Amino acid sequence: MKQLLIFETGWIDMNSNSITIQRQSGATLIIALIILAALTILAVSMLRTTTLDERLVGNFMDRSRVFEAAEAALRGAEKSIDDVVLPVDALPGSNTAAIKVVEYNGQSNDWWVSRSDNWWQSNGRDYNGGLTGLDDPPRYVIEQYDFQCDELVSPNYQDCYVIYRITARATGGRNTHVHLQSLYAKRY
Repeated sequence: MKQLLIFETGWIDMNSNSITIQRQSGATLIIALIILAALTILAVSMLRTTTLDERLVGNFMDRSRVFEAAEAALRGAEKSIDDVVLPVDALPGSNTAAIKVVEYNGQSNDWWVSRSDNWWQSNGRDYNGGLTGLDDPPRYVIEQYDFQCDELVSPNYQDCYVIYRITARATGGRNTHVHLQSLYAKRY
């Protein structure tokens, strides 16, 4: 029975006590370096993709949180309109504790696009619904949009309903801004 001890550079035949040395050409080293370079390029590409995915998910989460905050501000404004008992408290220019109504002057539906942060600070009402993860509390503005009466010759205030346009704005941590609008009607 022949016994061989194999080494990287050759082998030893235990029966004949001879050492055979094999000359290496280095092809394995070159192939290993090419595979290592390919794996490095693949790892760097995956790292970039993962970083981009993380940013996308973070922006999506921030946008969702800000959208929910703006929607909550809309609902809060609707509730504040519902809480008003006397119609005089809901007329343009009123600024009671429950509601602040600004004058509707025929502005287009996208008037809020050109409004600055300072304008929202001074004219908007804060909605404090216990929301977290926002730069500022969401704000809303209520406008008296329209006044519709039933088909009566001389209606009184109870025969009519007021349509309000509510615009809500929320700002997130990644400079995300969401504006939402709704129309809300109330009969007094």
